[in-house]
Amino acid sequence: MRPPCNHMEELYKLIGMVMRNAQAIERNLSLIIYFEKILSVFENSDEVPDNVYFDNHDSADGLFEWMSGVPMGEIVKLARKTQSMNKKLISNLERVLKYRNYVAHEIFKSKEFLVGGKLTQRKLTSFVNIARNELEFSANLNDVLLKISDDLIERYDRIT
Repeated sequence: MRPPCNHMEELYKLIGMVMRNAQAIERNLSLIIYFEKILSVFENSDEVPDNVYFDNHDSADGLFEWMSGVPMGEIVKLARKTQSMNKKLISNLERVLKYRNYVAHEIFKSKEFLVGGKLTQRKLTSFVNIARNELEFSANLNDVLLKISDDLIERYDRIT
């Protein structure tokens, strides 16, 4: 017996929202990495020679462009090296990345979703509950990253 359609529709919506959050997290991580790179020349002084500033800014621009075309995992690797990320944030990013990759590459390959699979109401409810939890987790993480990126942008605006 197939589960009611509305539960599948809810799962599809949740998956879409999880993927949206993952993309927002990627974007905010990219901004954090970008602005930390730009601001790195000001670590020892609020004033640097123009050529140093512009060379660093060009390098940051190239890095930002590169990040727009790489998988989320590559951006998480770069984030490990930033000053803004602590072990807990990196662990949270890895959790989001793991679930995002599962949703993007594996969930519908599960035997329950294959033609003739036995997707029970209990199993579908489990998929939905996990997706809800991961959606909330990723939204909360994105709020933290947004605050960090906003703080870096504000610092950048004060210096430049």
